[in-house]
Amino acid sequence: MKAWAGHCSGLFLWPFPGPRLPARRFPTQRNRFVTAGLDTPTTTLHVDTVVGFEKVAVNGVLVPVSASNPMTVTVGAQLYSLIGTARDAANASSLACLGGVSGTLTFAAPVAVADAGLGAAVVSAVAPTILRPNDRAATSQLVEGDRLTLLLVLAAVARLRDDNIPDFDGYYHCYLDNRTLSSLFQDPDFKRLYSGGAASRAMQDGQVVRMLGVAFFPTTEAPQQRLALTGRHIRRAILCGQGALIITQSWKWRGGFCVPTDVTADPTVLASASQAYWKRAVVIECL
Repeated sequence: MKAWAGHCSGLFLWPFPGPRLPARRFPTQRNRFVTAGLDTPTTTLHVDTVVGFEKVAVNGVLVPVSASNPMTVTVGAQLYSLIGTARDAANASSLACLGGVSGTLTFAAPVAVADAGLGAAVVSAVAPTILRPNDRAATSQLVEGDRLTLLLVLAAVARLRDDNIPDFDGYYHCYLDNRTLSSLFQDPDFKRLYSGGAASRAMQDGQVVRMLGVAFFPTTEAPQQRLALTGRHIRRAILCGQGALIITQSWKWRGGFCVPTDVTADPTVLASASQAYWKRAVVIECL
């Protein structure tokens, strides 16, 4: 079985304080899916992109994943120890336009067939937070009706606050396309919140500006893609706190970025913190 490709748009990059590591182009790359399901248990697995799985931080320095420096990865419902990666000669990643590169992951022990069906989630233990409607485990598992909701927005805010990420004068910033923003008006919780509020600015303008501790910024540069595996149009809203840098295709610059992390702010330091290397933004994937 071959890998699946798709079409996407937008370019986002954000750096965070802490030990400095080379830039990642898009944070969903440590949270991807299987592109060739298994018939028998094996130690190798083909995935949509290996970017984000290739290196781990050791004493503040990125080193290649290996048997001596493994990465804990969840495949399906089980934890596995990742010890190697290999990029495909011909890139077929659905996130190719955002830096994704399809390839193979090698694990210390065979991956069970039940964990590695086509489209199964593959998630690094240090992946940035990605939220999806109805607790979908992977982009490939989104189905019709999986749209942005107030509950997802609140969950993203909670994650940023638990990671102790500063906001902007009381608000986190959410960058999203206009279709995703308009889908809030289909959310039952949103309807109840604005019940009888025909005179409100949100109802009169058809646009939400600030609510629930979030300032919304509609943009045509929000990352999107057509996922060939399912044929669905994937949309993404990104909630950011202070220290997040977003780069879009609306301007040109040639150079490099040194991207710091929050890798040292783990649960041993802050009980509510996640294990993610990059904490300053949360991505919400939806249709």
